[in-house]
Amino acid sequence: MAFLSSTSAGRHSATVTALDAKLHAESEFEKYRIVQDRIFVSDFDRLVGDVDKS
Repeated sequence: MAFLSSTSAGRHSATVTALDAKLHAESEFEKYRIVQDRIFVSDFDRLVGDVDKS
């Protein structure tokens, strides 16, 4: 599925394009979320880390 395909032209092009955009955004967000979850440090984890250092 192409993000903007030539077959999405016509009467229902806004609906198809919106659906393509939604699917693309969800796909990109899933990739981003995996990376973000891996590098995220909560305030609690940061506080515990500061206590361990002192």
